[in-house]
Amino acid sequence: MIVKGITLRTPPLLLGVTVLFAIVCAMSFADSGEWIYVWMGVPLCIILLGFPLILMYSNEKQVLKNKDAMRAAARKVKAQQITSSMRGVPVLLEGEVVKISGINMNKPTYIIKDSTGQIVVRRFALPERLFGVGARVEVLGTVFGKVGNERSVFINALTIVPTAAAAPVEEEKIRIKKYN
Repeated sequence: MIVKGITLRTPPLLLGVTVLFAIVCAMSFADSGEWIYVWMGVPLCIILLGFPLILMYSNEKQVLKNKDAMRAAARKVKAQQITSSMRGVPVLLEGEVVKISGINMNKPTYIIKDSTGQIVVRRFALPERLFGVGARVEVLGTVFGKVGNERSVFINALTIVPTAAAAPVEEEKIRIKKYN
């Protein structure tokens, strides 16, 4: 869904939990005939879906507001150059997506590889345009991690966009695994 130019996506796991809660409320109402299950169930389902979308909207609105200022302050780096002493420093990194996880919770974690190595990139919400493994991307974000621990360093991404030099990658659909 697009609200005032900001793309919002409902996480599949949250949607599944909300549907399960609605089914439980409907079955409780059908079994007992008590209207309290409807009066409480419907508003709670709306809150379960609405609250995360409101948080996502406010976060993305702030991202759009701060993107240009952060891009001006960011320095272009390679994965090998990022250390724990760079905490809080805005960086700009280009590389290829090796692995994606956390899509179902709307908090994706990417492993980005460039010519010097690879680094973990995390984001609060899905990027505006979804992309798959193998896509060349540009990451604008801030370095995070524990001081003195080089293994815990990651980039908290403000934006992750496909690079203009790369061939357009077809948008990847979110898939939910089905276990039989």
